[in-house]
Amino acid sequence: MRLSGAWAAAVFTAALWGCGSGEAPKDLPGVYAADLPELGSYSRSVELRIGARGEAELRLCTAEGQPHSIREGRWETRHNKLVVEVYSRGLVGPPPAKGVEASPLAPDEVLVFRVEDGALKAVDYDRRRWAGADLTLRKGTGEP
Repeated sequence: MRLSGAWAAAVFTAALWGCGSGEAPKDLPGVYAADLPELGSYSRSVELRIGARGEAELRLCTAEGQPHSIREGRWETRHNKLVVEVYSRGLVGPPPAKGVEASPLAPDEVLVFRVEDGALKAVDYDRRRWAGADLTLRKGTGEP
């Protein structure tokens, strides 16, 4: 039996994301954010920008919403999860294009999220680095 291109893509997406997972990869790009007072007096919120071509940017922002820490990297889906790798800005340059070998330097941080009702719920991350905060980022209306 031969599958049409559209049917094969639908089967592949269902296999990657699992039936009833809510969002397909095309729905992921955007800006996700959360207020995190647990981070301390200077960092008050976090913003994760997910681009359509696999690029990612993680920002820590002041109470006024101004970014003071920006880390760039890339994202991909693995086993029904969103995996984000970020690097300190300026150390490794922009993230490589899809299909291009990544920098040999290890990422500063790897965050693994589960997509739930339009939000990203961190399920594997360094809790000490995030002061024990529950990382649940809600999708906003901004462009990545």
